[in-house]
Amino acid sequence: MKRLVLLLLVWLLGPSTGLAHRLSVDWRVADGRLIITANTEGTAAAGADVTVAAEDGSAVQTGVLDESGRFSAAIPADAGVTVTVNAGLGHRRSLTLSAEQLRAGRTLGGDLATAGTAASNRPPADPSASGTSETVFSVPVRVGTGLALLFALAALWMSYRNSRRLTTLERQMEGHARRG
Repeated sequence: MKRLVLLLLVWLLGPSTGLAHRLSVDWRVADGRLIITANTEGTAAAGADVTVAAEDGSAVQTGVLDESGRFSAAIPADAGVTVTVNAGLGHRRSLTLSAEQLRAGRTLGGDLATAGTAASNRPPADPSASGTSETVFSVPVRVGTGLALLFALAALWMSYRNSRRLTTLERQMEGHARRG
């Protein structure tokens, strides 16, 4: 049992390869075009394959990210798209953007000529005209998840401790029965 608990602790606390080189994809609409920006750990994901597909799954546009990790695509009229960025070696991220999100960006306008400049780094007036692939959980969700993990670990420890106590009691009962 000790080996099982030790193995579980090493697995839980050991290094995780699942979080290495996370691919992050951001999007915004400017001048009627969809601007995709991707990076891995803050470094531009230059050369990654990009596919923009219509809601029916047909490819609207394909290409690769430039040296700054950007890609620009025309937006289909009144339709949502799915953007897939594939940087290889399992680094793949897909975003599904609704027609409403894209429409909000079209109405805001914007200037594609400012892409890559300080002016393009300003957030759009409408938050639905841009987004990211990163999921940000609220503080209550993170606290709740942490507490659930602690309770699960406490339950595991109590189960182990009770198992040992029960084994000790069974040995004592056997000893009394033999004497008895």
